[in-house]
Amino acid sequence: MGTHMPLRFKASLIHLALSILLVSTVVGIALLVWYPGLYFTAMGISKILFIVAGVDVILGPLLTLIIFNPAKASLKFDLAVIALLQLGALSYGVSTVFDGRPLFVVYNLDRFTVVSGSDIPADELARAGKLDLPLTGPKIVGARLPKDKQEQSRILLSSVGGGADLPQMPAYYLPYATVADDVKAKILSSEALIAHQSPARAADAQAVIAASLAESGLKPTEIGFIPLRAKAQDLTVMVSRADAAFVKILALDPWGS
Repeated sequence: MGTHMPLRFKASLIHLALSILLVSTVVGIALLVWYPGLYFTAMGISKILFIVAGVDVILGPLLTLIIFNPAKASLKFDLAVIALLQLGALSYGVSTVFDGRPLFVVYNLDRFTVVSGSDIPADELARAGKLDLPLTGPKIVGARLPKDKQEQSRILLSSVGGGADLPQMPAYYLPYATVADDVKAKILSSEALIAHQSPARAADAQAVIAASLAESGLKPTEIGFIPLRAKAQDLTVMVSRADAAFVKILALDPWGS
């Protein structure tokens, strides 16, 4: 056993390096392409990536360290099984992360809602007809209830019954410019946003807002804030009062909870 120990470590280290490279590539794509900026935090995919990293970066090389023995007749088969297990875990993780990526940021009523691919039921996707699903971050759109009373009832029943709500129904998406006036009518001032915070969080909120204003070069009177509802963590969108354009997403809970 002692004779082969250096080879075990060498094989395990090579396996570890390859695994780190592969997982780093996946995490990099997720962070930079599918979940840019704070969407990674908002959608809460860190647990999935942590599990994938645990299986691929820790378990795989550890198993190689345990089983590696050049004299073992079944070594190639054993290594192939380990590789297949790793690829299976990685494929599951990548598929889950990809399907859960934010596709749309939908404005409705008084807030934005981040909608992922897994949030939209297949029948609602079919109702929308041909729909381009973005790959490099979500598309900002609006949504309004249809005028048809029967459809309004269907949407209400679906929402109350725990099914899809209007933001998860792409058939009713509108260009964001169409709802810009709706957004401007619901904009919160910095004072109102800070007032929503607990006394312990108010100072931090002021600091985040001040830093964002300095970065954007805009005056307090030129911007406002709209809540952003997301799967794991609600955030706040800084928007322009002039045209409701996105300025920046802030790591601030708009509800102050």
